[in-house]
Amino acid sequence: MDRLFQRYYALLLLTYCFPYWGIAQETKPQVYTQKIPVAALHQDLAILQENLKLVHTGLYAYNDEATLDQAFLSVKEAIQEPITALDFYRQMTPLLPVIANGHTQMSPPRAYEQAAPLQESVLPFLTYWDRDTLYITKNLSNDESILPRTAILSINGESTRSIIERLMATQTRDGFNKTLPRRSVTNNFIGWYARMIGSPETFELEVIDPKGQAQQLTVAAHYAAEMRAIYKNRYGTPKKSFWQDKNIPTLELAIDGKIATLTIRTFSMSFTKKYKDQKFKPFFKEAFEKIERAGVEHLILDLRSNGGGDPKPTVALLAHLIDEEFTFYKDITALQKKLPNKQYYVDQPVFWHNTMHKVGFKKRGNSYAVKETGLTRLFGAAGLKPTKPAKTVYQGELYVLTNAASFSATGETIAVIKDRNLATFIGEEAGGNPNQNTSGTSLMMELPNSKCLVEMPFWLFEMNVDFENTGHSIIPDYPVRNTIDDVLAGRDAVMAFTLGLIAEQEGKE
Repeated sequence: MDRLFQRYYALLLLTYCFPYWGIAQETKPQVYTQKIPVAALHQDLAILQENLKLVHTGLYAYNDEATLDQAFLSVKEAIQEPITALDFYRQMTPLLPVIANGHTQMSPPRAYEQAAPLQESVLPFLTYWDRDTLYITKNLSNDESILPRTAILSINGESTRSIIERLMATQTRDGFNKTLPRRSVTNNFIGWYARMIGSPETFELEVIDPKGQAQQLTVAAHYAAEMRAIYKNRYGTPKKSFWQDKNIPTLELAIDGKIATLTIRTFSMSFTKKYKDQKFKPFFKEAFEKIERAGVEHLILDLRSNGGGDPKPTVALLAHLIDEEFTFYKDITALQKKLPNKQYYVDQPVFWHNTMHKVGFKKRGNSYAVKETGLTRLFGAAGLKPTKPAKTVYQGELYVLTNAASFSATGETIAVIKDRNLATFIGEEAGGNPNQNTSGTSLMMELPNSKCLVEMPFWLFEMNVDFENTGHSIIPDYPVRNTIDDVLAGRDAVMAFTLGLIAEQEGKE
């Protein structure tokens, strides 16, 4: 279930975080210039609406059919003259918060993704959002006098708070969650600004410098290649991310006296096996044996920025935390056994999708229920059958760290932990819903006229938990997030707080 999340946000990073060496092209591609007739765009909207109703099992989890229909009607009524495919994409994205499923994504045409790094100049800063303020963390402009920790109050006459609210209204999320869309927008602010608002040649900024002095600045926009060169000259070669660096493991255990930290950066089995040379179940077995031998009394489970993955590793982890038999999922269902309108899923593995559904699902009422078999477990349907505790079950104090990017299968994992009151939660509200999500197998729909893309997930996963679905994830017992000063100093305030909490508890004993 993490593949969509990872691919989507990796795409944004690839688009705007300097991997391209090209220079701006003088001739703009058609995706920026060719206007599509109104009737054709209305047809695309109707096709999207129809197919969402046909295949999306979680479509009305948070808003009813009338609300969704009105949202589609509002988009349709706003399109009264021919516009480009990019502008059509911009008109559609406010549907995402109404659908309210974080695995449902929209993208401009593929031609846009190819052209954007050479066509769109951006605000030349890396930024961080802290307590309603957008700060510069790295200056990639030609003006070297602009310092880190400079606060950007407005851009081209609009407050950054207003801009971020506008951008958040175009973002996907599970239910009513705001931490994930806010993180998406603010972690790649320059990219989302260009994609959704535009690429002016200059930016008029109202800022407050680190000394508290207000300034008005005019900053020239930069292309990716220019920023990459400036970055390397000022800050050195950028550090590789977890997804790029084979030396950063998926699974990591550190034991210091009575305290252990178990870091899990993804639950993706195939990625971890192929690129990190690790396997979840053997690692967990050895890790919890070490924890037991060391007499660990405080276990920190770090799931921050874990975008999810497969259920099998999450179940294997929980078997070392729960001392009785448990069942992970209450149900897994789909609306269709065979994909309708397969002509819209261009270059997608429709045959394998239909084959797997034919073998793995059985009719039940108005939907289809998954049969847990070897094949369906392979495609992410593990967890319907009871799981027995592992031989080594941790019995001490547990602390779970989450942030907005703790999504999908991670949201499911913390649901079971919370439902059984096994841990103290520290950090941010996670991005993933703890009650249900529509994910599993997904295919990319290409709308025929605009060529805009919509990721369509097909399976509804319902968690075996007792608490109410509020549309929010687990709210931490201790909300903690890095400040701008923590970021600039390279401090991990969440981990520091957790260790301080443990020390305080130890002092009371």
